[in-house]
Amino acid sequence: MAAADTAASAPLLVVENLRKSFGTHEVLKGVSLSVKPSQVVGLLGRSGSGKSTLLRCLNMLEVPTAGRILLEGEEIGFETVSGGRRRPLPAAQLARQRAAMSMVFQHFNLWPHRTVLGNVVEGPIQVLGMARDEAEARGLDLLERVGLRDKAGSYPIRLSGGQQQRVAIARALAMRPKIMLFDEPTSALDPELVGEVLQVMLDLAKSGTTMVVVTHEMSFARNACDEVVLLEGGDIVERGTPDFVMSRSENPRARQFFAHHRQEKTGGPA
Repeated sequence: MAAADTAASAPLLVVENLRKSFGTHEVLKGVSLSVKPSQVVGLLGRSGSGKSTLLRCLNMLEVPTAGRILLEGEEIGFETVSGGRRRPLPAAQLARQRAAMSMVFQHFNLWPHRTVLGNVVEGPIQVLGMARDEAEARGLDLLERVGLRDKAGSYPIRLSGGQQQRVAIARALAMRPKIMLFDEPTSALDPELVGEVLQVMLDLAKSGTTMVVVTHEMSFARNACDEVVLLEGGDIVERGTPDFVMSRSENPRARQFFAHHRQEKTGGPA
């Protein structure tokens, strides 16, 4: 969980009136939120609610139709030029910004032709300009952190899905990001492998890593998140502490969502 002084600190990430359309279909309808240093924010909602699109917009994997994203006061993806016009940033500047917001995907996205350590060090060497010796030393420390130092010389095909996702987390951490973005990091895993990835994420949360997590894992949201945001149809319908949103909210859409989720989990009436 976040440090006790989080409430008094200025936001690290600010999202202002974010909109995203694909053709005539508006997926995000003016979402605004903020994330403070060391805070863990969970994005919850049904499939198609807009949560993954929101996450992908944060580091410009999807370019928003309207609105702004600010990291430490710097706009992500765009710059303002003469006459108040906004234009996309050059690729090199966008790459620098993306490095500050490392993303962990559903399907690992590891390079199959590189070893575990090779996957972890490639970004720091190519994007951050880190010397290989330094990158490898840090990479081994990060693999130790996720419990996979002994797999440094292995190739991804030799790893379980849970191990591959833990390598992906180490790879993201290697970029020394200001914030970590997780897009349903356990949804592609067999049930028996989910726990090992969630434990790494819990450890990150306890260590003060700033995180925005799209997840269907309600126990993780309740135990690790400082705030949860419930999206439906591209709008935020409820937000607050996990206890409030998941157990005490009077919002009928929130109550319906969590009742349905409990029913799915138990196989019986909510």
